[in-house]
Amino acid sequence: MPTYTLLIVDDEPGAREGTRALLEQDPEITVIGECGNGEDAVTSIVDEAPQIVVLDIEMPGLDGFAALAQLDPVMRPEVVFLTAYEEYALKAFDVEAADYVLKPFSDARLQQAIERAKARVRARGSEQLTLTRLVARQGNVTHVIPVDQIDWIEGADYYARVHTATASHMVRMPLTRLLKQLDDRQFVRIHRSVIVNAARIARIIPHADLGVVLASGKRLPLSRRLRPRLEEFLRSRR
Repeated sequence: MPTYTLLIVDDEPGAREGTRALLEQDPEITVIGECGNGEDAVTSIVDEAPQIVVLDIEMPGLDGFAALAQLDPVMRPEVVFLTAYEEYALKAFDVEAADYVLKPFSDARLQQAIERAKARVRARGSEQLTLTRLVARQGNVTHVIPVDQIDWIEGADYYARVHTATASHMVRMPLTRLLKQLDDRQFVRIHRSVIVNAARIARIIPHADLGVVLASGKRLPLSRRLRPRLEEFLRSRR
């Protein structure tokens, strides 16, 4: 039996509790967490990658739509809006929500919405999409980093530190997983702990002092094992 991971986002604790009680009756659903605001929802979606999110709209801080706007489309789960406000229905379908359920609702209506979300998860299948932006949290601040602004990325255990020309941010994603979701025509691994944006490479330092120098002047380590792959990669871009 397939299982689907799901996150509940609602600023009312009672509403979250009731929704969880209904959803946990479905043997195919695993509720992986609850959030009471949009900021925490963004963090949880990036960190936990749920397949489905049951999402309220009007919440303090980031509302449901603003939270979704923080996410790269590749990271965006299937969304079932669960709200007391009918006036947002058109906007919900503009963001390609799986369904829009008005409170109060019946058990059958919620299950119908969840089945639609499951079907869309299955339809995605093994589609391989590439990231266009990353999200990083620093304290109470959410940073959205366009991928084309990244110079290089270094691995740090279960995290990756993303470097742009002006700043660096920690992203909760292992380097290997991140590489799989980046455009392989733009990013290349040059060391076990380093990925670089090929457009930023100025030159390769040969011989014993092997390394890569970026246009910014930043020098990065280059693995001898990966050097032939990098050179072939750069030739293919000409």
